[in-house]
Amino acid sequence: MNNPLLQTLQVVFLLSRGPTSLKIISEQFDLGPATVKRYLADARLLGADIVSARVDGVFVYELRNWQAIKVLTLRWLELEQNRSLLMSKT
Repeated sequence: MNNPLLQTLQVVFLLSRGPTSLKIISEQFDLGPATVKRYLADARLLGADIVSARVDGVFVYELRNWQAIKVLTLRWLELEQNRSLLMSKT
């Protein structure tokens, strides 16, 4: 299932652990660089303060406002992971 919002949120969560290279993000989610960059742009539009820097020839992305967006991001991530039109059997 392709859910761009869920993947954007997962990229933000990955960046919450610390600066991460484009290569690592691409490999983690099996995405091409252009798709990762699109998700980073989407995350910025949603309020994530993501900056990039070139370190030793490698682009590294850093999330600067995790504490400010943490609660909402984790809740939104949970909702997107569980989104379904099917009723759960509990």
